[in-house]
Amino acid sequence: MRAADRPSRRPHPSQNRTNPLGCGDAGPVVPGRRYPDWPLEDPAGQGVDAVRPIRDGIRARVEALIAEIDARAAR
Repeated sequence: MRAADRPSRRPHPSQNRTNPLGCGDAGPVVPGRRYPDWPLEDPAGQGVDAVRPIRDGIRARVEALIAEIDARAAR
C-alpha cells in the first residue's frame, strides 16, 4: 500500500467530530471538536450471529449521525 493510500491519524481540517469505537485508543485532541465514544463489544472470535447485532448497532449510530449532520446543515 502506498503511503498516500494509508489512512491518516491526523484529522481533516473540515472534520469536527471523531467517534472512537470503544477501543481505548487516545488520538490527538483538537479544541472545538467533539469526541463522543461509541463503546462496542469486540467481535473478535465471535460467530456471525453474535457479530450481526454489533454491525447493526454501528449502522444505527452512523445513520443517526448522518441525520444529525444533515439537520445541522439544513439550518
